[in-house]
Amino acid sequence: AVFDTPEINDGAGMFRAVMWREQYKEVYGTEPAEMTAVLVIRHAAMPMVMSDAFWDRYELGKARKIKDGKQWARRNPYRSSDGMPKQWAMYSMEAFRDSGGIILGCNLAFGQMVGIVAKAEKLKQAEAREQALQHLMPGVTLMPSGIFAVARAQAAGCVFVAAA
Repeated sequence: AVFDTPEINDGAGMFRAVMWREQYKEVYGTEPAEMTAVLVIRHAAMPMVMSDAFWDRYELGKARKIKDGKQWARRNPYRSSDGMPKQWAMYSMEAFRDSGGIILGCNLAFGQMVGIVAKAEKLKQAEAREQALQHLMPGVTLMPSGIFAVARAQAAGCVFVAAA
């Protein structure tokens, strides 16, 4: 299945992709290795695949109105399961990726991250892109666009899920 995630929406797209695999295992005994979950991160969801350092440096929590407790998030709350209760450890971008999930990112939306760097660091686009790429979560494959990624996954046999 391909999970189209254009908004952060409290990480709903990632949660749904993980739950889909867990529920298939529960109902049918299907192991995650027997299924392919493709998470397409696009549009306003791009911060979900950026590093903690990027979130901190460019204050993404404040900019996107995402809190960590009572304060604006200074780290990416969707990236890692560090500090999560054990029963929630599988609900992170890294755990999803490490368990065989595929994460595709929209290169057009990644331009927003490049723009943040260019403005804050007063860099030209090419230099800002190189810096932003250093903060892209390992294992994320940028596609020409999120719509391209969704269409390609569907052409490969994935069912479509509007995830966020």
